[in-house]
Amino acid sequence: MKSDYVGSTEFIINTIANSEPGSRWLVGTELNLVNRLHEQFQHEGKNVHFMSPTVCMCSTMFRIDP
Repeated sequence: MKSDYVGSTEFIINTIANSEPGSRWLVGTELNLVNRLHEQFQHEGKNVHFMSPTVCMCSTMFRIDP
């Protein structure tokens, strides 16, 4: 599988924030971040979805707060 972009959490957030309305994103990172991005940008018509059909929760990332 290939990726169009690879970067940090900040890079992911900024890339989606600066994308065109109506753009579609499959994001391969922690599920809660993907869900937050989905909620944050859906009003702009941006489709943000978790990349994997099988969710394997990362217990360490799950405990991190902003």
